[in-house]
Amino acid sequence: MENEKVVKISDLDLSLAEEFIEDMSFDLFACYQCGTCTGSCPVARFGGEEFSPRNIIRLIMLGDREAVLRNPLIWLCTGCYVCEERCPQDVKPPKIIVHLRNIAAKENIIPSVWSDIAANILTFGLMNEIGEFENKVRKTRFKLPELPTPDADTMRKLAEKIKFDRLVHYKHPEEETGE
Repeated sequence: MENEKVVKISDLDLSLAEEFIEDMSFDLFACYQCGTCTGSCPVARFGGEEFSPRNIIRLIMLGDREAVLRNPLIWLCTGCYVCEERCPQDVKPPKIIVHLRNIAAKENIIPSVWSDIAANILTFGLMNEIGEFENKVRKTRFKLPELPTPDADTMRKLAEKIKFDRLVHYKHPEEETGE
């Protein structure tokens, strides 16, 4: 009982829930917290009880904007859509989570691991740099062909066009060194 927080209806910030209702083609409040989404979720099943699409939706409905957007669990959803397929109310948890991620990113609330992955993609064209050493190991040890060098310039141009580079605060390595 000590850790429980009393929430007064007058303290609820329903702006986030209203934003979902405005932006989405479904009613978030149709969710009656049955738990089918969480029971169907592979991340919840294998990643522990902390991840729960139901709890994320509940926090939105309770108007706890900060708790939702700062919750690192919104970044764990794999987008498998099993929860959406099984939801008896057609609430669409994956769309909710993607929308939350977008809002969080716009408010500069991105886990550093995601920013690092984005920086690698914009720098190397892949999540991880594939250099001569990696290609040599592929060729000699595993008898696999070398991987082609991805076109990172095209990735950066695309990112600039959609302002993704700004969203993840990407700075090209040449910009950082002043070259």
